Amino acid sequence: MASLLCFHLTPDLPRHSVFAISQEDKRRLGRDKSQSCALHLSLRSVFAIFAEKRAFMPTSESKTRNVLIEVARNLFAQKGKKNVTMNDIAKSSGKGRRTLYLYFKSKDDIYKAVIQTEVQTLDNQLTEIYNKQLPPRAKLTEFITAHLEGAKAAVLRNGSLRSDFFRDIYEVEKARRKLDAKEIKMIADILSSGNNRIQNPHIDIELSATILFYAVKGLEIPYMRKTMEPDFEQHKKTIIEFVLESVRF
Repeated sequence: MASLLCFHLTPDLPRHSVFAISQEDKRRLGRDKSQSCALHLSLRSVFAIFAEKRAFMPTSESKTRNVLIEVARNLFAQKGKKNVTMNDIAKSSGKGRRTLYLYFKSKDDIYKAVIQTEVQTLDNQLTEIYNKQLPPRAKLTEFITAHLEGAKAAVLRNGSLRSDFFRDIYEVEKARRKLDAKEIKMIADILSSGNNRIQNPHIDIELSATILFYAVKGLEIPYMRKTMEPDFEQHKKTIIEFVLESVRF
């Protein structure tokens, strides 16, 4: 990788902005490396490449933060939130107290980050299904299954933290607020796709999506508890089909 130093010629470009640009990037821009990038690279081109690389190359800061969150999650899972201190997290991470406090002000702060990470994992799973090319009913079936399985996995994955998830339901719901709204929109889009096929003008898509979402969300805790029973897998499809009975594609 070669580094190109862009000197400040406009108020929009930082005076000493260094971007790691590969030979392939140079070929894309059609510029010789000996030429000054300030003269030959447009601001849009530079930042387009920079943004593209930032998307695929997490900074050391984000990596450190992710390590701290994962270490904290493991400790919370093993011991429970109340039995873990900031010193424990700093020691286990090998980053030290000073580094830990640069990212998180308190144990509650890093606990919220753990919850948000789990929410983001579920978001990624649901978005992946939403983007699949599937018939509406098949997509919705897979979407609902992923929602229930993802919520269950987030709780079960955290061991002793399970009780904290249920006890601190306010924090969990607060972290999920944006995802809830996004889920309703994705369900509405799926329903709209199915409704267009049958052209039923009497279906209120937004209301139906909201009702369907909260019906599924209301099943989360019973679903989690039932998964402990050996024969539950046989009844999983029955639960999802029951929810989908209100939807006619």
